[in-house]
Amino acid sequence: MEPAAGGLPDPWAPINGYADMALSRPARYASIIKRSLAFFADLLFLSAFVWLMAGISMNIDGFRSGILSMSHPGKIFGYLLFYQHVLAAIYFTLGVGLFGGTFGKRLVGVYVAREDGSEVSIPRAFGRFLAYYPSALIFGLGFLWALADPKAQAWHDKIAGTVVLEIE
Repeated sequence: MEPAAGGLPDPWAPINGYADMALSRPARYASIIKRSLAFFADLLFLSAFVWLMAGISMNIDGFRSGILSMSHPGKIFGYLLFYQHVLAAIYFTLGVGLFGGTFGKRLVGVYVAREDGSEVSIPRAFGRFLAYYPSALIFGLGFLWALADPKAQAWHDKIAGTVVLEIE
């Protein structure tokens, strides 16, 4: 990844042949700190988009009193829940399947690859997203698993056969 002005990596610079990077030298697995920072950056980005989409939907649906009208909290919750899961599925699947990582991963300098170093397909990226749910069970134990794993794999990585590597 080419450094941008100020010496920081440019999160939008293309990762040309990112799978080749993993195959050409020993893999450097991403730390749980980098993975967490990437995930929280993605959550902030997604949360803003989810609230925007839910607000637009509620206004289209006849809630002209504002984006967060508390007169129908059940309906607001329904919109937020729907958009949270649908948009997250699209975002994480296409981010990993097409670009090797989401905006948050690119921002902190990590990418997702298969265990053999090859690129992740869209179906595998979708499976990896679905495997977030078992990773979140039991107080997030599946995410914390990366702390003790030799390849720093969380449960969703193990299920999908992926690893998170640092971009060098």
